[in-house]
Amino acid sequence: MSKQIWKYSLAEAEVRVPRHAEILSLQVQEGKPMLWVLVDPDASSERWTITAVMTGQPMMAPPPGEYVGTAILMEDRIVVHFWITRG
Repeated sequence: MSKQIWKYSLAEAEVRVPRHAEILSLQVQEGKPMLWVLVDPDASSERWTITAVMTGQPMMAPPPGEYVGTAILMEDRIVVHFWITRG
C-alpha cells in the first residue's frame, strides 16, 4: 500500500477523499486556502464537508467536525477558520 500526498481546495463546500486520509497541513497557496492530505489512492472515497467561519462571525455550537486550521487571506484583511466533517 503506497501512500501519496494530495491537495484539495477549501473553496469547495465538499470534496471526495480516500477513506482514512490523514490531514497534514492547511496553507494559503496563490491566495487560496488549500489542504494537503496523506492518502491511500486505492482506498474507497468518502465525502468531506468543509465549514469555513470568519473571525467574529457566528458559528454552530459545538464546532462542526474536526478543526483543521486557519487561513489569512486578502492581504491579511480576512481570517478564516476551517473544520472538516468526514463521512
